[in-house]
Amino acid sequence: MVNDDFYQNNRLFYKSKYWRCEHQNLCYPNGFLNYPKKTYDYFLEVLHSFDTTNNHYKILDLGCGNGLLLKHLLDNSYLEIEPFGVDFLENSILQAKNLLHKEFQSNFICCNFIDYDFSHFPYDFVFLDPYHLQQNEVEFITKVLKHTKTAVIFYTYYDVLENLKYNSVKEFPILKPFMLDSFEHQEMSFAILHKK
Repeated sequence: MVNDDFYQNNRLFYKSKYWRCEHQNLCYPNGFLNYPKKTYDYFLEVLHSFDTTNNHYKILDLGCGNGLLLKHLLDNSYLEIEPFGVDFLENSILQAKNLLHKEFQSNFICCNFIDYDFSHFPYDFVFLDPYHLQQNEVEFITKVLKHTKTAVIFYTYYDVLENLKYNSVKEFPILKPFMLDSFEHQEMSFAILHKK
């Protein structure tokens, strides 16, 4: 069952943390002071590890901030990518639509991603940090997988894992029911849920 207080408290926290004042630093609404090229390149590495033989890939980032990661993938991948993003901070989605993804404005939605209707499915890949989910929402992950053609790519940062006393993103209780492959990097942990 969805606890609206959990998501409302998170929304208020991130709004305060990332949008205390108007700014043009496109990194800050994603939790970075400077452009995180190395971090975003990890996502490219994971994405390119798949047998990608199609011409066009729809990628959905649940909790996309202003879409900076998706912009990095668009600019640096050899794949043809159509980006989709969902975030519950209106200012972040406005930056995505007006600055980073003008040609894909309709693909960026402001809502709690737990309420997203997956209207453009199927997506080839979905990015999701399980830290932003309540730990009893296994049904939501099943719903995400249902709307995905290739894989759901879970990720989190090692500072989060350290605070939770986990060694890998696979240790989140919400992910325990699933068979996952993992990739570990210097700053991040990834777990892949493949579509069968």
